[in-house]
Amino acid sequence: MAKRFYTILILPDATRPPAKLHLSRWTLISIAVGLSAMFLCILVFILQYIGMSANMLELKRLRNEVAHFRTLGDRLQGMQKEMTKLQDFDRKIRNLAELPSVPGEANVFAGGGGELESESLARSMRLEKEQLMAKMEREITLLEGATKRQEARFSELKIFLENKKDRLSATPSIWPVRGWLTAGFGYRRSPFTGFRQLHEGLDIATSAGTPIIAPGDGTVVFSGSMAGWGNVVVVNHGYGYRTFFAHNSRNLVAGGRKVKRGETIAYVGNTGHSTGPHLHYEVLVNGIPRDPLNYIIN
Repeated sequence: MAKRFYTILILPDATRPPAKLHLSRWTLISIAVGLSAMFLCILVFILQYIGMSANMLELKRLRNEVAHFRTLGDRLQGMQKEMTKLQDFDRKIRNLAELPSVPGEANVFAGGGGELESESLARSMRLEKEQLMAKMEREITLLEGATKRQEARFSELKIFLENKKDRLSATPSIWPVRGWLTAGFGYRRSPFTGFRQLHEGLDIATSAGTPIIAPGDGTVVFSGSMAGWGNVVVVNHGYGYRTFFAHNSRNLVAGGRKVKRGETIAYVGNTGHSTGPHLHYEVLVNGIPRDPLNYIIN
């Protein structure tokens, strides 16, 4: 059987003869199949592009939501830190007022956040969004409860403290000098003997001549030189409290002098066994050294 051909006339313009293109049936079928396949590929690509664009928009929306929830989580963590500070302040006030302590609140924000292991799938981000929402609801509920309990405690303290103004005025509750805390209360190796011994107060380093103030109302019971300590001031605040200030360059108050909280009683020095200008500050309760940081609230 003779092959069947199809002729395609191409007319360039009126001045030139038409061009003839002879194509077999199978050639035309091949061209048609190729064009159809190309059209299908383009159609599939367009559909995939539309789907990917929709997924990218959804992914961007979910990312924005997760970022928003994480911002809220950071704010809640900040609130929890403030609540921790209030609880510490509550503890110190109760210590000063000799009220029974209360159990600390559970950590509202147990565990850490961390980054997503994979942000490539919208489904995983939806799951994190749901988890964040549930976690934040729990945290807000806990924080609301802790806030109400703390408010009740402060109300209790307010009533109690209003009846204890004289005692509070006498309690050594402020820093006696501005400077840097170089040694705290507790056991340490002595810089002079090399042996481990109890350091019964705070060492606060600062410039010589810095004013030392009374941390509470009281009466000076000693002002003079003491072996190893240099110039010393001792204040009896009553209610079992005494404060001890050593290594002073000069004492400004004499024994028997009544002092008020904030009044300058001496100047920082380097007298006695001292490695540099600083104040050695002690708080004694009924003759027993206590950590002054438990009483300082400013």
